[in-house]
Amino acid sequence: MAQALERYRNYLKLVRGCAPRTVETYMGEIGRLELWLQARPRPVELEHASEADLLEYRDQLGRSPAGVALALKSVRYFYGWAVKSKLIAATPFPDDLRVRVKKQEPTDVPTCAQFLELRARLAEPVTDARAVPQDIRAAMIETLAGAGLRVEALLTLCPRHLRFGPRPHVMVDGAMSCKGSRAGAIPISPYAARLLEALIVRRKPSAETPLFPYTAALVRKILKQASPPGLALHPHSLRHFYCAMTYKRNFDGGAKDPVWVQQAAGHSSLGITTGYLSMALRVCASDREWECWAEGQPLPQAAVA
Repeated sequence: MAQALERYRNYLKLVRGCAPRTVETYMGEIGRLELWLQARPRPVELEHASEADLLEYRDQLGRSPAGVALALKSVRYFYGWAVKSKLIAATPFPDDLRVRVKKQEPTDVPTCAQFLELRARLAEPVTDARAVPQDIRAAMIETLAGAGLRVEALLTLCPRHLRFGPRPHVMVDGAMSCKGSRAGAIPISPYAARLLEALIVRRKPSAETPLFPYTAALVRKILKQASPPGLALHPHSLRHFYCAMTYKRNFDGGAKDPVWVQQAAGHSSLGITTGYLSMALRVCASDREWECWAEGQPLPQAAVA
């Protein structure tokens, strides 16, 4: 079975395009099941596990609902792959053996006007010498909003991942911690691209050096400090913001194109994208607001009032 597990690991990395952390999580869950099956009074190999074995495994997990859901999803995916690869005749995983967990979505998604206010706050000088420099803070938050990256992907972003020019984008590879890496090329807003290019010119990092060598906790803190009053923004709020803004008008000139948004965000299905777009009309009220966001222009005072 060791060879089969290695084949499955390669399948997750090369075919599914899973991030390294995701691969290790899935393989770790399968490994725990394998150890549990082997430690029983009557050991069972992974390929010979029965429905009763999996039900008993589920009942003894003793984890949070999210933890149980993750364990079962990992096992279900593995057995589904094993059937398709003809390693086993049928999956022992019963159809009703699932734990549904409410997704943790951000409580707030900024409107375009609110994001432009956040941008102005990020432009304020940093007085604390220990704080993250202003140019890095601005580039970090603008990249989250201008490329829709998850924070894990942002923290592994290196100069070699970036392509500038008329159509700037992030080129995702296996070393980048990016769920949805099937996106391949992730379009970036022109303004975020200019900030990233200027940051590289000033700081001259090597091609393999992460541009933002910080922690997710620090990114959340910076975003919280810069957020307009009354907003509880999370880095994932800006991924929702990116999807809504590029639905309003994308960087190729189209509008209200959910397929473009799906491909840019790297969503596995159009249904996921549709969920992200539920607030699209509320986020961006006008073409002028969109241009201010995409090109880094200030919002006219009349529009602010």
